[in-house]
Amino acid sequence: MYSVRYLVSLGLVIVGCSAGYTMIIMWGITKLLPLNGSAYWIVAGIVFFVIVTVGVCFYIPRLRKMW
Repeated sequence: MYSVRYLVSLGLVIVGCSAGYTMIIMWGITKLLPLNGSAYWIVAGIVFFVIVTVGVCFYIPRLRKMW
């Protein structure tokens, strides 16, 4: 079973890294599509949510053996 300390520390790492990747991806999207106002934030939220979800599903089982 996962400890609370493990889940909190890994969650913070995943959220922090996902924010960086979201900024990079949004920079590329805005070069292709002119997004302004609320459309930008909706797309950014969707991209962030997808990256966090994939990160949680991928990294929690794999990093358990390392930490």
